[in-house]
Amino acid sequence: MKQLPPLPLIPPQQDVISLDEAMDRTRNWRNAINSLFPTDETKVPHAIFIPLEDIMELRNLATDINNYPESTINVVGVRAYFSLNEPIVPSAPFSEGNQLDALLVLVYQAKNPTGENNEFHFNSDLETKDLVAPVASAGNKKPKGKKRHDGAETYTIYDITRPCPNLCDTESELFGPLLSHGSKPKENKH
Repeated sequence: MKQLPPLPLIPPQQDVISLDEAMDRTRNWRNAINSLFPTDETKVPHAIFIPLEDIMELRNLATDINNYPESTINVVGVRAYFSLNEPIVPSAPFSEGNQLDALLVLVYQAKNPTGENNEFHFNSDLETKDLVAPVASAGNKKPKGKKRHDGAETYTIYDITRPCPNLCDTESELFGPLLSHGSKPKENKH
């Protein structure tokens, strides 16, 4: 296991899993998606990076919406939609210019009808909806070369993720290798 920098004591966390399970699940993904990259395993998408600054901006927007006196909704999360910046061509399943990304949208639920404060609290009994609304664009922090529909009306759909490959931790236990052709996948114990 790679050496970590000194960290403060981290209190117990919810929804965490074991390293073995995480390694199994990320390996399952890499092996499933590998068929789209028959000529170059280094192009297999491993992960998507989301800058913390952008997460905080989404949190601030959610706070503004949830605190708006006339709001009938509570923002309770973010949904990531996988996307490709170019269509896949059957003869070249994943071309050099194509890039797997995720588009993020805020997700909301109706405010608690009892009047109890459920700000930011996801309720599995309530339906979730994407918050897709027109919004003025304040610019683009993403690197140049991303295909944009210039002049089109913009919406609360955020293109703030960055793919791995390109922005990867190749030493991470979760990065891991692909199965070599002909080898059997590890049996799932979960």
